[in-house]
Amino acid sequence: MSSRCMSDFLAPFAAYLRDELMLEPSTRIRYEHVLKDFAEFAESQALAPAEARRDDLLHYLRAKSAAGTEPSKAMWNLRLAALRTFFKYLLEEDVVHTNPATPIERRTLTRKERLPLSLDEMLALVDAADEHSPKGQKARNVAIFQVLLHCSLRAAELVSLTVDQLDLTRRVFVGVRAKGDKV
Repeated sequence: MSSRCMSDFLAPFAAYLRDELMLEPSTRIRYEHVLKDFAEFAESQALAPAEARRDDLLHYLRAKSAAGTEPSKAMWNLRLAALRTFFKYLLEEDVVHTNPATPIERRTLTRKERLPLSLDEMLALVDAADEHSPKGQKARNVAIFQVLLHCSLRAAELVSLTVDQLDLTRRVFVGVRAKGDKV
């Protein structure tokens, strides 16, 4: 085991997220932010990685919520996921013998029901794209909104589409990568 401080592991952990887990850049940034914050907390408590216990992590998670900074259940879950991944990394590196974040419960989120746009709202959106688009981009912008509305794609899914994914005979997109890398 190592007596190094938490911040000693931040750069190698960032490389692990990128190279081993191949996480999306946005997820890596969020995890790195949480771990930098946790490292500051741990060092203020004189807590080395090998000494961290479940209660220490709970103290950190509760302190963040009690401070009034982002007390939401979603932020609790994000911080917990980052801590679980960090201690999994430390476990693989033989820095710790157990992952103290594993037994901590995730918070249950209540999702708001998503309401689709009404037909009038869809038409208004397409009309706005037509009306307010710069000259020479109207057809493209209207087509973008048509595809978004009729195919229920996310913006990231739309921008990743290629011409090869368009099957004009059947009038469908094929091989569209959805959230979670699903096809």
